Amino acid sequence: MKSHQIITNVLTNLHVHPTFHIPVADRVVTRGRMFINSVSNMGRTVIPVRVEMRTLRVHVRDEIEWVARGLMESVSEEERRGGGGMVAANAEAVRGLKRKRVIEDGGESCRVCLEEFVKGEKVTCMPCRHVFHEGCIKTWLGTSHCCPICRFKMPTAD
Repeated sequence: MKSHQIITNVLTNLHVHPTFHIPVADRVVTRGRMFINSVSNMGRTVIPVRVEMRTLRVHVRDEIEWVARGLMESVSEEERRGGGGMVAANAEAVRGLKRKRVIEDGGESCRVCLEEFVKGEKVTCMPCRHVFHEGCIKTWLGTSHCCPICRFKMPTAD
């Protein structure tokens, strides 16, 4: 419960309404436990975790404007890049990714295909420590050089 109290104190300092304290604290603690128990953290004795919390006040009428602005920025960025779209990861870097076997069924899943990992199955680890089925991440990195979860950038062919 000490983690809940720490999170509640942070939320209080951020002037978050008290009705949100318990649900937010529960979610942060639950996600933290999932992270600690994930396949990519097996065998680690120390796991540095940084939680960043921000408050955002959005009025419903402003939300449409924010979405429209985000879409326009995406379109203009795509036009600046010449409409070339995503850039694939370097094939040698993809071949060099570490692989390991899942040692227990734990409910963690590949974030590309969303299927759970099975005990004994081979998985591929990105440098950012996110884990995927080998075929899934190879296909993904053939189109994009960024991790599908955290946007970690792999080297490109350029």
